[in-house]
Amino acid sequence: VVYAYYNAKNCFLKAYISAQKGGDDTKEMVNQSCNEFIRVLELKADYPEALMYLVEFYGMLPEEMGGDKSKAEKYVEELKKVDAFYGAKASLVMLPEGTDMVAYWQKYIEKNGEDCRVLKELGVAHLFADNIDGAKQCFEKAISLDEAENVRLLDLARYHIMLVMRNRDAADEELPKSKDYIQKYLASIP
Repeated sequence: VVYAYYNAKNCFLKAYISAQKGGDDTKEMVNQSCNEFIRVLELKADYPEALMYLVEFYGMLPEEMGGDKSKAEKYVEELKKVDAFYGAKASLVMLPEGTDMVAYWQKYIEKNGEDCRVLKELGVAHLFADNIDGAKQCFEKAISLDEAENVRLLDLARYHIMLVMRNRDAADEELPKSKDYIQKYLASIP
């Protein structure tokens, strides 16, 4: 199963590169990737990460690149049966663009409680909403629940780098913040 999943992710990377280059073989490569993720599910039917990739491929891509909303919806329903968190994450893919992701994940927490995975998603939603304080609170809480979530510090570092990529004039203010988070990560355990 691990090899099949690795192979499927490798196919995904090739399809992504083809899509970024505007390759004529993108749809074929997307279909191959989907077939490889389906092969993973033949080996382990309740593999949530493989199901999630299929939801994203079929749900997010336009039809001419291999997208198929009806297939995506089928995999969303399967994911809901396998894992509540992944079911919620998959359902979010199918919602209209512009959906308030912060409210979505807060509602999920009210119903299902907090864990590191959902705190990460809520933190990322705050970053997309340019609410760094909300993101920090979520990530700090995740780290307090599991030290291995220290990787969230890198999410904060990347956020400040992205602000510079959007506006080069912000470099003097934002890059030191990014550096601080990277240093905090490097000083943390694990």
